[in-house]
Amino acid sequence: MDVTTQVFSLNDFLKQAWKNKLALAGFITGFSAIALAIALWLPNVYRSEALLLPTESQQNSGLGALASQFGGLASMAGLGALGDGADKSEQALEILKSRQFFARVMDKEDMRPALLAEPRWQPHSDQLDFDDSLYDASSSEWVRDVSWPQQTIPTLQESHKEFLEVLRINKDLNSGFVRIGIDHVSPIVAQRWVQLLVSELNDYLKLRDIKEANKSIAFLNEQIEKTNVAEVRSVLFQMVEEHYKTLVLAEARDEYVFRVVDAPVVSERKVKPMRAVICIAGSLIGLFIGLIWMALFRMPSKEQS
Repeated sequence: MDVTTQVFSLNDFLKQAWKNKLALAGFITGFSAIALAIALWLPNVYRSEALLLPTESQQNSGLGALASQFGGLASMAGLGALGDGADKSEQALEILKSRQFFARVMDKEDMRPALLAEPRWQPHSDQLDFDDSLYDASSSEWVRDVSWPQQTIPTLQESHKEFLEVLRINKDLNSGFVRIGIDHVSPIVAQRWVQLLVSELNDYLKLRDIKEANKSIAFLNEQIEKTNVAEVRSVLFQMVEEHYKTLVLAEARDEYVFRVVDAPVVSERKVKPMRAVICIAGSLIGLFIGLIWMALFRMPSKEQS
């Protein structure tokens, strides 16, 4: 059985490409047009960021020393959580991504329409337009038709998933500076959300520490009343003192965990889409598809050549 082997040199390939230049140009033009249409259809996305500096948590060093020295009693008094040596800023960033914290922020502002209702920003009016098939802005009601497990009104879990898609967190391991940002079609919404997140995060951790400190102080005072051993009473008084330091610091400082170094602004420049890159990629894909078409259907067999 005769099998014709098709072997072509680069010169042969280039000759055929020149002969089929109009067809290749058609592929490139067609895919470039599709890429351009996609690039123009995609909305601009803006990013607003806050540059933050973690505040010093020197009060935890005293708690940590006591907790390590008197582990059992310190743990019962709540010192294990406050003095475990963990970086409070790292805890804060994990809390920022949690569903519990997102639910707290949602109590301040309902983010669901701006996350899930296909928003389009109108620069001249600074307003968001929504997809009418998903959300009726005039009545503030969800009208979308979805299948299980989704619901007509987006759940906390679905909303939180979309929130994580637009949240940007970056920590410089050398300097310790933290950037928290939001990507959104509206630069005004992006700025407002970053301000809200930073404020709520500081408040959330402040209230948590105040609650834990008060609880620990009450427990320690009970233990002081129960013991007459001077050494034990001295240690308990030291623990109470450290917790009072936490209370004073929390009450006196609004920027409890993160100090704002550079506040978020309404961005004037988009971060995406990168339209030039999309158009170039479309042209290259068109050229690649065209060359494959030429190799399969336009290259002559060795017998023909």
